[in-house]
This record gives sequence, structure tokens and C-alpha cells, in this order.
Amino acid sequence: MIVSRRLRLAAAFGIGHILSLAALSTFVEEQAQASGFLTSRFGADHGHPALATPYAVYFNPGALGGIRGTHIIADGVLALRHIDYTRPTSALSPSDPATVNDPNYIKYNTGKNAADNVLASPYVGVVTDFGTKSLRLGFASYVPFGGSLKWNKVSEFENEPYAKGAVDGAQRWSNISGRALNLFNTLAFAYRVESARLSIGVSASFIYSNVNSIRARNVDGSDDVLGPNGALLEGRSLLETSGIGMTMGGGVYWEPSEDGKLRLGLSYMAPANFGQDMRLKGTLDQQFGSNAAKATPMDVELIQRLPDVVRLGAVYRVTPKVELRADAQLERWSVFNRNCVVKPGQPCELESDGKADAAQVVLGVPRGWKDAFGIRAGAAFWPLEPLELFGSLGMGTAAVPKSTMDPSAYDAMNIYGTLGARYKVSPHVALAGSFTHIQYLSVTVNDSYLYGYVAPSKSPSAAGEYNSRVTLMNVNVVYSF
Repeated sequence: MIVSRRLRLAAAFGIGHILSLAALSTFVEEQAQASGFLTSRFGADHGHPALATPYAVYFNPGALGGIRGTHIIADGVLALRHIDYTRPTSALSPSDPATVNDPNYIKYNTGKNAADNVLASPYVGVVTDFGTKSLRLGFASYVPFGGSLKWNKVSEFENEPYAKGAVDGAQRWSNISGRALNLFNTLAFAYRVESARLSIGVSASFIYSNVNSIRARNVDGSDDVLGPNGALLEGRSLLETSGIGMTMGGGVYWEPSEDGKLRLGLSYMAPANFGQDMRLKGTLDQQFGSNAAKATPMDVELIQRLPDVVRLGAVYRVTPKVELRADAQLERWSVFNRNCVVKPGQPCELESDGKADAAQVVLGVPRGWKDAFGIRAGAAFWPLEPLELFGSLGMGTAAVPKSTMDPSAYDAMNIYGTLGARYKVSPHVALAGSFTHIQYLSVTVNDSYLYGYVAPSKSPSAAGEYNSRVTLMNVNVVYSF
């Protein structure tokens, strides 16, 4: 028995390692072909701090204590995202104020553009109880923070001889395309005190981050397309970086009564690198229209931060066939107060007006993001013993303030709903699928701070109207033994 169990566990964690590599491969391929927006949506309603599922590796390592046996999971999310942005004349940011009367300048720098993108994302992992009453171990690979975006081309300007860059849309001064993904590989451990029906868990995550972005940019931070003599001024900035980091988390899971009808979960995940800057190494290639010579890419580091997250959840089995679920989360995005592209090894020190030492900071991006809060309530119903039907409604607040919002970093209060089903095909195999629609409230930015900053943080205004919606389809399979 002991040898057989060890062989099964070795096989399970060997599969987990293979699935981890497959997840990374999928992201590399998908990022080259697709775009979209995705964050912590794997598992749909089963991604919950008070549910003992394989998703507990991320949502609450303490909830692993409620798991019996060994479970291998493969989960995929397909996200369909639409975002549109309308740039008005009030957002024009010329170096010469007289330019605002130029009809061609207005035509090239205002108007509406959209992005309709698709992104596929996996969650793969394995959890086990080792055949014991007290010990639990889990491993998973997934992307809880990130997304990518590619804006449509504007066909009206495809053959424009004087402003070829306008084909990338009026939003191009903030973003033409970009990607920011953070792949987590997490090992989680839990210990269950059976007499108290209480479990305590901890997790450690290795993070691989990849941030790429291309946008229009001028030397002076304006949105000038042509100079007074008709010469091209508009250029392009390409940033390509990657790096590694780590974080840890912990949580508790409690079943107050012996019948297990009520289950409570609380978890905390520390910020990446425990609140210290993540430094992603790469290159910055800036080709300005005023420079006829081909630019040489320079070695740089991108400085960013990720939030810490607190989750609280409760599940109550009203009857053998009906269960109520609720959870809330706080994401402390206020740690993300600025981005900096710096020379290797240099600090990111921005003054309130965006000013920085040019010997240290190449590009500064003041962010000033806020903490975000979300709540969700739902229910599950079992019309047949092997069939679970589930659904929920939720809402979330925005992390990005209007003052520093731009088409590369749009956020708004949102509401969403989920419907799904899970079916146990056999004692060893369960299949699940769900549909989620997220609707973001429209945002109108009238006071964009971006053009009011000084170099190296100055960039064209991103004032205007923003709209977005996301549709998610999730499927997963779990093999248990």
C-alpha cells in the first residue's frame, strides 16, 4: 500500500511539472497571436477561499485541508475583450498651441478606435492528502495578474502619405499593443487539525514576469505628427523586458460544525518581492521621426510592483441539494504608484511633477493607483447527485484613477455574472464549464495629468471616453484518485 501510494504521488507531481511547462508554452504562443484581458478568473465560482478545490493553491492554501485524495486539474479560460476609446480635441497636446487649429493635426490625433482581442489562459495543477488525515500538498501554474492588448488599425489612414503613424489610431500615444503577464508557479502546504476541523496553509510562488509595449512617442512628449516644415516628428517606442520574483501566502479554513454545512476561509498573499520593486531587465528601442539614423536599443530595467491580496469567504449548505456562497477580496494596488524605465541598477525616484534625474530614469510613468475591492454572491444546486449547477453575481471597484488613466491602463467599476455546470462523469473524472460576462461602467476623463508632467514623465493627454466589456468561457477537467 505504501509503495503504491508513493508511486501514484510521484506520477501526479511529475504530471504537474509537465503541465507547468505546458502552461508557459501556451502563454508564449498565445501572446504572439492574441490579445485580451484576464486576471484570477480561472475556476469561475469554484475559485473561492472557502471551497476545498484544486484552485485553493492560489485562492486559499488553508482550504487544501478540506481535500481528500489526489486531484489533477487542467483548466482553460478563453476571454473575449472589447475596449474602445474616443479622443476629443480637448486631449490634443501640441508643442505649439497654434497647432490646435490645424485640421490635419486634429484629424490625425482625435477620434474613436477599438480593440477586439482574444486571450487563452490555463490553470494546471495537482493536490494530494498523501493518504493522511493531516497533511496536504499542492502545486499549480497560472497567471493571476496580467493581460495583453492590441488596438485595431484605422483603415482611413492606411495610405496616408503625410502621417503614416495615424493608421495606429488616436490612442497610439499611450498604446499600440502591449502585454504584461505574470506567470506564477506555486507550491502550497496545509496542515489539518481534525479535532477542530481547522486547517492552516502556506504557499510560496516563483513569478516569471514579461512586459512588452509599443507606443507612439516624441522627444518632447507632445503628440505632434509633423514639424512646421512638414518633416515627420512622430516616432515609436518599443519596450521589451522580463524578470523573476517571488511571494508567499497563507490562509485558514474552518468547518465550525461536525456536519460541515458551514465552511469559512480567510487568506492573504503578500506583494511580489514582499513589497520591494520588481526589476525586469530588457531593452528600450526609441526611433524618433526627427532622427534619420536608425536608433540603437539601450539596456534598461522596468520597475513595477504587484499588490498584496486579502480574501474572505463563506459557504453554507442549506439543504443536501442547495448551497449558498459568498466571498470578498481586497487588492492593495496602492503599492503601484509609479512605473519607471531606468538605466541598469539605477533607482526610480520621481518628484510629484514627474521630474527625475536623467542619468537614472529614461522614462517615468506616475500611476497613483488605488486599492480595489470586490464582492461576489452565488449559489449551487444539485438536481442530480453527479450534476452541479452554479451561478453568481459580483462587482468590483476600479484601481486606476482618472487622472493617470490611459488606453494601456484602463479600469472602471464593473459588474459581472456567471452561470455554469459541473458533472461527475465517473468516480474519477469531473468536467465543468461556465460563462461569465463582465461589464465595465463607461468612464469619461476630463482632467488627464499626463501632459502636465515634466520630462521624463511627460506624455500626451489621455482624456476622453472609455468603454469596455469582457466575456469569459471556462472549461476544466479534474482527475481524482
